Amino acid sequence: MKIYKIILILIVFFSVSFSTFAASAEHQVMSGFWQEILILGEVHSKLENDSWLIKTIFVFPQTRKIFVFKNMKIRVNDLEKYWTKTGEFGLNDLEPIGVGQKYLLSLSKSKEIKGYDVQFNPIKVVGDNYWDMDVVASSNQQKKFSASWQVFINSGGKETIFSGDVNNAYWGKNVIFSEDCPSCEQDWLTELRNEEINNINDKKENYIFFTALLVLAIIIVIKKLKK
Repeated sequence: MKIYKIILILIVFFSVSFSTFAASAEHQVMSGFWQEILILGEVHSKLENDSWLIKTIFVFPQTRKIFVFKNMKIRVNDLEKYWTKTGEFGLNDLEPIGVGQKYLLSLSKSKEIKGYDVQFNPIKVVGDNYWDMDVVASSNQQKKFSASWQVFINSGGKETIFSGDVNNAYWGKNVIFSEDCPSCEQDWLTELRNEEINNINDKKENYIFFTALLVLAIIIVIKKLKK
């Protein structure tokens, strides 16, 4: 009888733990349920009424809006409303928004004014492409929290399952943050970025090959029609 009780307790424990993880805001954002648009964006210019014009750098597959593309400009309202003060929770120290700054932005269409409203704390990043972006974090608490976002961003939104304990954060078997080993992240981060670059190069080569094949097929068809 005691064994059944232990098994029941373990089932309940793991069910609650999984539900809590699945229901977390971070997981909902990464899964695409939290917002309509998930992008890496660069601040382009200031608009009226605390709104900003944002140029998209990368559109994550978690975006549910169809007509959102790279290099398009969208209006984002109240960009600073989720900001937190230095030393408190979140990833961003309180500082003025400036042209040229880059962020991971979770957005949904505004119901009151034109443009999009922020749905989740903007995460500041530096870099040129999604695979080389670095999440800006200062304290260890911020770095632990940002480790999963680092993997998520550098993988182009493909990696969404993470775990952790008091001192560590994990991506599968990889330790992506450890208070005992601050430099441990460099190995998996370099590997992840190199893998993503290789995937992009493979896609480019496949695109060139199939484009050439299509052009050749069109030329053959045209020649046959002329005969």
